[in-house]
Amino acid sequence: MDKKLVLIFWLLFIAVYSINLTLLPIFEDEAQYLLLAEAIQSNPVGNFFLYPQNGLLPFFGWMVAIFNFFIKDSLVAGRIVNVLFASSLVWWLYSISQLYKLSKTFFFICFLFLLTSPILLLNARVAMLDTAVLALTAWYLYFTLKIFLFPTKKDYIGLLVTLLAALLTKATVLFGIPALIILILIEIYKKKKITKEIIYPILVYGLAFGVLGGLFFFFSQQIHRDSGSSLVSNFSMENFLERIRINSWLTLNWTTVYYQPALVALLEYIVFFKYIKNKKVFFILGFWMVTAMAATITLNRFYYPRHILILLAPLTIFVGGIWAYIPKLISIPLLLLIFLPRIFFDWNIVFTPQKAALAAEDRFSFYEDYTSGVGVEEIAVALSKLSKDGPIVVWLDGSYIMRYGLRRELENNANIIFKSFNPFVGSFFDATGDVIKDDNFTTYALANRWYPKNAGKLKIIRSFDVSFRHRRVLYQML
Repeated sequence: MDKKLVLIFWLLFIAVYSINLTLLPIFEDEAQYLLLAEAIQSNPVGNFFLYPQNGLLPFFGWMVAIFNFFIKDSLVAGRIVNVLFASSLVWWLYSISQLYKLSKTFFFICFLFLLTSPILLLNARVAMLDTAVLALTAWYLYFTLKIFLFPTKKDYIGLLVTLLAALLTKATVLFGIPALIILILIEIYKKKKITKEIIYPILVYGLAFGVLGGLFFFFSQQIHRDSGSSLVSNFSMENFLERIRINSWLTLNWTTVYYQPALVALLEYIVFFKYIKNKKVFFILGFWMVTAMAATITLNRFYYPRHILILLAPLTIFVGGIWAYIPKLISIPLLLLIFLPRIFFDWNIVFTPQKAALAAEDRFSFYEDYTSGVGVEEIAVALSKLSKDGPIVVWLDGSYIMRYGLRRELENNANIIFKSFNPFVGSFFDATGDVIKDDNFTTYALANRWYPKNAGKLKIIRSFDVSFRHRRVLYQML
C-alpha cells in the first residue's frame, strides 16, 4: 500500500469528519471538559493539574488546551482533537496491514468501514474521552505487537508515549490489558523462555503505570470520587448479576444500531472460515474485543452507547479480513447492501443529526434531557434582550451545559453577571441554595438540572423547552 494513497485517505477522513462540526448540540460532560480546558489554557502553570483536581485524568484536557491556543472557540478545538484521534486509526489500519502483510483490499474495506462508522462519526464530533480511549488503546496494543515481531527503538518510544497518554485519559484503557497478557503468554510459550523482547515492553508498561500511580498518589481523593477515573475503587457488587443482564441487553441493542456490518461479518466468518488468512491476528484482536466488552459490561457503573466504541478497532480488522478473502460474488453485493444504508445514517449525523436513527440513550442525552445543549442559543438571546438596558444578575444552577454554553454564547456581553445558587466546592457541587436579590441590578435565576431553594418566592417569566421530557425555567426575583 502506497503511503501517498494512505495520506489521501487520511485527509479525506479528516475532511468528512470536520463538516458541520458544531452542529451537534453541546453535551453536559463535554461542557465540563471544555470549561476546565479553557481554564488550563488561560493559566497553563497554575491550572496544569486542574483535571485531576476535578476527579479527571488530564491528558485529554491538556490536548484541548493546546489546540485552544490556536483555535479560540474551545468547542471547535475540543472536537477537532477528537477528529484527529479518530483519523489516527487510518494510519493504525495501515500499520496493522503492513505488520501482517495484509492485502490492499483488506485496507480499503477496513478504511470504508471506519469512515462510515456511525458510532465513530457521532463520538468524534463531541469533545468526550471515548474516541481518545479507542485510538490510544489501539496504538499501544499495535506497538506491543510490533515489538514482539520486529522491535525497533522507535517502537519502544511509541509504546511509552501512547500507553502513557492512554493511562492519563480514562481508566477504561485498561480493558486492553487482557489482550496484552495473552500476547506475552504466547511469546513465552513460543520462545520457551523470557527474552528481552518480553522484558523490555513489561518495563515500559511498568514505567507508564508508575507515572499513573504518582498521579493517583497526589489526587487520590478527587479521582476516587469520579466513577470514570476510578473504575476499580468505585466498583460495587450491589445488584451485580442484574447489572450484567441489563448491560448485556443494552450492548446487543446498541450493536444492532451502530455495528450492523459486523454482525453480518460474524455469520460470514462461520460460513467461510477456510478462506480466512492470518487467523492469529483475528484471535488476538478478537480476544481484545471480547475481554474489553466483558469488562465494560461488568465494571461500568454508568453505561451508555459511547462505551461500546472500544469495539470498533478490532471489529474493523475483523470485517476487513473477512470481506477481503471471501468470494467476491458474495462480498461485493453484501458490501453494497450493508454500506448504502450506513452512508444514509452518516449523512443524517453530519447534516441533520436530530433526524439520525441514534440509539435511544444517545438521543435522550443529546436532545431530550438536561444534559442537552438544545436551546442554549435561544436562552442567550433572551438574556441579551433583558440586559439591553443595563447590567443584570443571572443565577445559574451549576450544570455545566449552562455554565459553559451560556458563557460561550454571551462572551462579549459585559452586562450579564453570572452567579450560582448551587455552589461548586472543590470538585463537586454542594447543596442547592437560595437566589439572593442584588441591590443594584435586576436579578434572574435559570433552572436546568436543579432548582433554587426559594423557587416558590420567584416569578416564572419564561420557560425553554428542550424536548417533551424537559424544560428550563427562567425566574425573576421581584
